[in-house]
Amino acid sequence: MQLIRKKLAKTIHPHQLFVGIFALTIMFGGLLLSMPFAYKDGSWHWGIDSFFMATNCVCVTGLDSIGISAKLSNWGLVIVTILSELGGLGIMTIGATIFYIMGLRLSASSEIITSHDLGNRNTLGLTGLIRSAVIFAVSWELVVAIILALLLYFNGHENNFDIAFVKGIFFSIMGFCNAGMSLHLDSLAKYQNDYAIQIAFMVIATVGGLGFIVLKNISSLDIRKKNPLLRGRLSLHSRVVLYMTAIVIVSTFIITYLLEYNGAFANLSQTGKIIASGFHATVSRNAGFCTIPTAQFSDASLVWSMLIMFIGGAPGSTAGGIKVTTLAVIIATLRSASIDRKETVISNRTISHNIVRDALVILNVYLLTIFLGILFVSICENASANITLKDIAFEVVSATTTTGLSTGITTQLTTWSKFWLVLCMFCGRLGPLTIVMTLARRSSNFYTKFPEENLTVG
Repeated sequence: MQLIRKKLAKTIHPHQLFVGIFALTIMFGGLLLSMPFAYKDGSWHWGIDSFFMATNCVCVTGLDSIGISAKLSNWGLVIVTILSELGGLGIMTIGATIFYIMGLRLSASSEIITSHDLGNRNTLGLTGLIRSAVIFAVSWELVVAIILALLLYFNGHENNFDIAFVKGIFFSIMGFCNAGMSLHLDSLAKYQNDYAIQIAFMVIATVGGLGFIVLKNISSLDIRKKNPLLRGRLSLHSRVVLYMTAIVIVSTFIITYLLEYNGAFANLSQTGKIIASGFHATVSRNAGFCTIPTAQFSDASLVWSMLIMFIGGAPGSTAGGIKVTTLAVIIATLRSASIDRKETVISNRTISHNIVRDALVILNVYLLTIFLGILFVSICENASANITLKDIAFEVVSATTTTGLSTGITTQLTTWSKFWLVLCMFCGRLGPLTIVMTLARRSSNFYTKFPEENLTVG
């Protein structure tokens, strides 16, 4: 057995192991969501929808192809919640936590992929990061669950506090994990006039999208101490994440408010328009909830929504997209090129060429995945007169960035379209670098220097 384990360690790349674990979790979840006890009608549900929903949960996306509130039993909803928590926190993170509780040690490959899933580029301080990630997630989810339960009960949405508390737990997990699944067919439209509930969702979704590295860094600061050395400081990573997140949220708030003032928000009060714009800016970019049907938004708003979904949240967070740090590196690289500077510089710090290369790989693989997704889904839906290219593009971007917003076409898609969306969600959740590393073959020519040659580009 030990010889087999050593042989597998040499032949299987950690990223391949990571992909395999995710795939097996989705397959197991799909089997559970196919069984009679998961549905109210008590019948078997074999087919693409069960595995679509399992992928949807593990990849924390939020696209609902069956209407879980109407079809799933209580056990089915429990399965959806557990799969979303696994997908949000990270399967390897939860597995590592169990290992540490039992006093066991992770293998080197497991440490690598767990660290990568949490947004850390090395395994230094992994134990502390895992502990912080679990504590942060559980604490935030519990606090917001209690707040939501109180709001649901005292604001008259639920007459039974037990039901309100169960709903609070469900929504809190879905919000923090950016899963976007709802217990209502119209997402959160039921709470369109309840500003307190909307603000709670804004907070939990934003915190979930910051990433555990940033949350740990912020919690380590002690602003009461006057000595800067003892007070601690924000790392470059944390500063970039917070700065870029603020830019994305504020710009989306202003643009959405202006574009939909007399459009989708026309029937709302002035306060309602401000809250709706803030909700869309914070929650819709990564969590996939909506208080106003996405189909009611103008084409310009949908295009901007696709852009902010494409950007996503922070590395190591529950959000998808290329990540705000990737965008920052790309912008800094373009700026350096425009002034003929060889190094990419952010906040007076030189970014390594490896990180710049990774950012470009992430950008291009995401664009390629989205393009191929739109192409294949368009082919599969060619005979449908009710589904436009705009709807398809929005659906594919939402799936690839694991956001979960939809213009309402998810339930109408063909089996092959859902299959392609499953691939998009899978690639989007794992990340382009993981996919590239999984497909890449090990080579002995990494350090070979070849002759230099010029090539005309542009």
